[in-house]
Amino acid sequence: MLDQDRQEKTLSLNLKQRQKQRTAEDQARLAAENTRRMADGLMPVKAIGDINATDEPDVVLAQASNIMADAVSIHSDAGEPRVVRRQLRSAAP
Repeated sequence: MLDQDRQEKTLSLNLKQRQKQRTAEDQARLAAENTRRMADGLMPVKAIGDINATDEPDVVLAQASNIMADAVSIHSDAGEPRVVRRQLRSAAP
């Protein structure tokens, strides 16, 4: 979808053609959003305007959670949970 938009170098002056193109783009965006929502266990939406900002994933939070889970797993597998404790003690006044 994004690659196709980047390759587009012209814009039609015909209003009906632009409206048709916008409708097709909205339908493609809706299909992609509903696919993502189904994968996340959410109900699909009927229109693009029905999407709430709170329903969109927080990518930074998800990645930070994965990194923290990996760090805890590595330290607990290595038998070194005291490394985490030292960092917490040094941060406390």
